[in-house]
Amino acid sequence: MLNFLKILHRHKKPDEELALQFLFQTFRELLDYNNQALELMADMGEKLSGDYLFDKHYIETIISELEEVVYRIVYDLNLITSHKYIPLFDVFERAKNEIQGELDSRFTIPKGDYVYPLSELTKEMSDYVGEKMATLGELQNRLGLKVPEGFVISTYAFKKFIEYNRLEEWAFPLGEGKLGQDVMERKAGELKERILQAKIPPEVEKAMRKILPSWKNASQSGWAVRSSAVGEDSQVSYAGQYATVLNVPPSQIGIGYKQVVASLFSPQVITYRREKNIKQKEMAMAVGCTPMISPIVSGIIYTADPTCLEGEEVILSASWGLGKLVVEGEGEVDQYKVSKTFPYSILWQHIGRKTKQYALSGEKGLSLISVPPDKQEQPCLNESLMREVVEGAIRIEQYMKSFQDIEWSIDQDGQVIYLQARPLQFSGKLKLDKSRLVTKAQNYPILLKDAGVIASRGIGAGTVFQVQSEEESRHFPRGAVLVLKRTSPRMSRIVPLGQCGCNGYWSRYRPYGHYLPGISGPYHRRYL
Repeated sequence: MLNFLKILHRHKKPDEELALQFLFQTFRELLDYNNQALELMADMGEKLSGDYLFDKHYIETIISELEEVVYRIVYDLNLITSHKYIPLFDVFERAKNEIQGELDSRFTIPKGDYVYPLSELTKEMSDYVGEKMATLGELQNRLGLKVPEGFVISTYAFKKFIEYNRLEEWAFPLGEGKLGQDVMERKAGELKERILQAKIPPEVEKAMRKILPSWKNASQSGWAVRSSAVGEDSQVSYAGQYATVLNVPPSQIGIGYKQVVASLFSPQVITYRREKNIKQKEMAMAVGCTPMISPIVSGIIYTADPTCLEGEEVILSASWGLGKLVVEGEGEVDQYKVSKTFPYSILWQHIGRKTKQYALSGEKGLSLISVPPDKQEQPCLNESLMREVVEGAIRIEQYMKSFQDIEWSIDQDGQVIYLQARPLQFSGKLKLDKSRLVTKAQNYPILLKDAGVIASRGIGAGTVFQVQSEEESRHFPRGAVLVLKRTSPRMSRIVPLGQCGCNGYWSRYRPYGHYLPGISGPYHRRYL
């Protein structure tokens, strides 16, 4: 402020008095608008604390007010700087359109690469590679868990595929709800045939050929070609509705790709989208390609009992070979109920008579083969492997902050590989006894009570990560508890990744830099 006044008073000729007054008044106006913007953001943050109910009208109203004051800030800033910051108007318009697109539920496929290696993916890339593969990338690159290798053909490649073959006029009318069921099913069948006969754009095919040799024995091994649509494996599940093509020869990955893309427009998927009120134009299909493994054991683990949330146990199913038998419920499997508390004791078990298992066939696809008689009634898992599967599943649940439905396999080297993780779906309304959470919290001493200013009410928990430099902040894992010696605006970019923090404390939805200072000491504590 003082520097600004010095600049204004450097030249005080009479003919500049009016200009000086104008600049000073405009600067004061800019500060007023800035304060209004901060107050509006603080109000939104308060609503997110969980103590208030709000609807879409509130969001639309406050966003409209915020747009107006931010525009005035940019306008006034250019007035007092001789239009030095004109490009900010473009930045403002882009942000405004992006926010409005969110409010209108419009999804725009982002421009990006045609393919991405799984080793580069994180959850933030779900618009580029779909939720399923973005989650696998997150498990590998942020949690350090073992997942399949491979790559993803992106949503941008899907957009190019649709445009290159002029399929828009066939695809989009199917999701508008104006066609009768019989007509919709007939047209969906016609579109499927067009997709299967379509050509992959040369630039996309080139990108696929270029990335394929990155994996050892890629030309000899079979590949799993899996759906990873935008929205799939989120709270809107689509479980089992999209195609997965297994043990595909490398030369036929393009054919598998088209089969998966075609499943985006199947009659059952279109009907499901109608029921969920999801528009066809909001959909896009990325496709994951991973080398097949020949597992010893595969299965599914739920990190909660889908019929009752009151228990502290996980539900685990397992069978010999590939997991298709478990996923599709085609035969007898082993079932376990295991405690979530170390050492993860078995609370209940049923060892099924497993006469069949799925295995890779010689050249392509899968085959259902007989299990040797001496293994049919033998448990698939020993306690050590079961403990490893359960421990990893609990880590995923804690990291994702929701109960999980997880597919896993154990390869020939005895390594646990996580193939898929998505929010666990529940039927009906289930209630969680919050008193149990309060009781658990009593086991931890309070570091700070009746002091400081609450930025956002709630409970946060996660792995403690202390950041002492900007370099360390680049490695901050999503969902961790951030510990800073002091608050710093340079750390604001990692605030949305954090669950809570000390000497910065916030809920994960508080990106505005409101901190609760003064928390220190050992970190496995309650923050009230």
